[in-house]
Amino acid sequence: MPHRIALFLFASFTAVLGVALPAWPAEVDVLDYRAPVPDHWIAGRPASSMRLLQYRITGKAGDARFIVYYFGPGQGGSAAVNVARWRSQFTAADGGPVTPALETYTVNGWPVTLARFAGSYARGVGSGPQGRAVPDQALTAAVIETPQGAVIAQLFGPAQTVRDNEAAYRAFVSGIRQR
Repeated sequence: MPHRIALFLFASFTAVLGVALPAWPAEVDVLDYRAPVPDHWIAGRPASSMRLLQYRITGKAGDARFIVYYFGPGQGGSAAVNVARWRSQFTAADGGPVTPALETYTVNGWPVTLARFAGSYARGVGSGPQGRAVPDQALTAAVIETPQGAVIAQLFGPAQTVRDNEAAYRAFVSGIRQR
């Protein structure tokens, strides 16, 4: 109860000063794990059995999506295969290939490969672009190699909306942990 009183006082104080409240994170279950997500992300029903989580994120540049995929133990492809597929779906303004910004690190002892892309995006399920490429798009995607298999977290949509939500996305990836 004291934390609710503190939250009320903080909200009242910031409202009087005209300061926006931060998005208070919620936690979601991902297999046998938990991870933080911000309150302003709008949860939806996963559109397929391969999706564990699905969110819509509103932004001035347009709506982005946050999706967490899981294909099962030993499934979903390696980080390198996924990065190559995502790269094939992007083109630069001159029509050439896009070079992703890559990071590798560990979270709770689990290897993570994070890739960031920007350009024209023809999102598809398989390899290569599928459909019409949409300009000024971004994808930030991580392959988190958990003991249960690869968990793939993607944030994609208008480049500005993705940039505006990158910190929350990174909090999800770095905050995933055993329940």
